[in-house]
Amino acid sequence: MKNKRTLIGIISTALGVAFLLGAWAIASAILEGQGNHLLPGPWKSLLLMGKFLFGEDAAITWISMGWTFARILIGFSISFVAAGILGILAGYFSPFHSFMKPIVGVFRAIPTAAVVIILVSLFVKPDLFAQRSYIPCVLVFLVCFPLIYEAFQTAIQNEPKDIKDSIALECGRKSLKSLEVYLPDSVPFVLLASTQSLGLAVKVSVMSELLIYSSQGTSHALGIGIQIVFERSQGNVENIVPLSLIALMMVLLISVPLWLWKRHLKKTVLA
Repeated sequence: MKNKRTLIGIISTALGVAFLLGAWAIASAILEGQGNHLLPGPWKSLLLMGKFLFGEDAAITWISMGWTFARILIGFSISFVAAGILGILAGYFSPFHSFMKPIVGVFRAIPTAAVVIILVSLFVKPDLFAQRSYIPCVLVFLVCFPLIYEAFQTAIQNEPKDIKDSIALECGRKSLKSLEVYLPDSVPFVLLASTQSLGLAVKVSVMSELLIYSSQGTSHALGIGIQIVFERSQGNVENIVPLSLIALMMVLLISVPLWLWKRHLKKTVLA
């Protein structure tokens, strides 16, 4: 029965992919028939993607990916440390969790595009132009912090009562030593939140690069979003889709290892 369900799941996924590629190909053919080359078909997009990754100017693409990854890593690292500390405190102390609720709510609700515009306006002077490269880090922080904070807080709050009672008897429910129990048990929650937040982080990082450099030019920085702006400014609109696919590849490069780790932990616990 289990093998049958697995086979049905694989077939259903394959049909979903086939439907997506078919719709893409049809939409591309319709647009190209009207003289619009903004959406190249799946095969052409794959060839263009290969050109960016392995062609004559592939070094620029890889360096751009590196810069985008670096901005994501900086923003994520800061948010992980801050969210971890504050999430643990919120898990221990309910009043502190209540205090953090409106702050986390604002982080969740604030329009990231508006934040980009505000930060760009702050660095409008030419001598501060280089500081704009760090704006994506701020956006990544805003996106990742709420998810990771809630993962730590929820993991501690949802710890089974018998385990909490045992911790209270042995070392005190809110002692530093109790983290030896709480932190390992929070790993699945944190991995899931990290996977979700890093996928969003790639999106907002590329989006912010697009917004920052869409009107100021691209000669001072590198990134996948900046490379998209450059291709558009050169009139190479058909290159926007393959570069977007490279951004999608970056999401997978980040998310898949975390997903596999979480799956491995789940199997280990069940075993």
